[in-house]
Amino acid sequence: MPAIDRYTEQAQSLISEYLKNVESAERSQSPTDGLLGTKGGVRDHPCHDRFVSDLEFFLNTVTADAPDSDRVRELLRALCAAPLAASVPKSAYWMLLAVQGMIIPLVDLLTPEDAAGFSEEYASLYPRRERLPAQQKLLDALHARCGKKKSRFPFPFFGS
Repeated sequence: MPAIDRYTEQAQSLISEYLKNVESAERSQSPTDGLLGTKGGVRDHPCHDRFVSDLEFFLNTVTADAPDSDRVRELLRALCAAPLAASVPKSAYWMLLAVQGMIIPLVDLLTPEDAAGFSEEYASLYPRRERLPAQQKLLDALHARCGKKKSRFPFPFFGS
């Protein structure tokens, strides 16, 4: 088994730290926090904003370093698989899905062949009926990178 790339390791560390912070916030909340749409609770905890800013800084660093396509593909794989782990709290799941839109600039660092391969992996991880707009934009960027045409129609029976 090959060693984990430092970028992938850093991303996994960021995600792990975020999940620890979310779990800590969940443990410390009172039963009435966020009740009936009021402020408070895990959804308003600053760990979410901190994660987004840390991830943004990390992704800007990776983009500036311009690593080779294989390393970027492994990084994308790690970031995109994170929400699917069984141990992810529901309060972190949606954030991990939403930040996938932030990784779109990394697609330009992939070779067209790696983009094609990863687009197939990604489409199997996140079927069309389950994709959020950020995920669809990522898939569209992958398709554009590998030269696949984007369908005009959002329905599978009209084309892919």
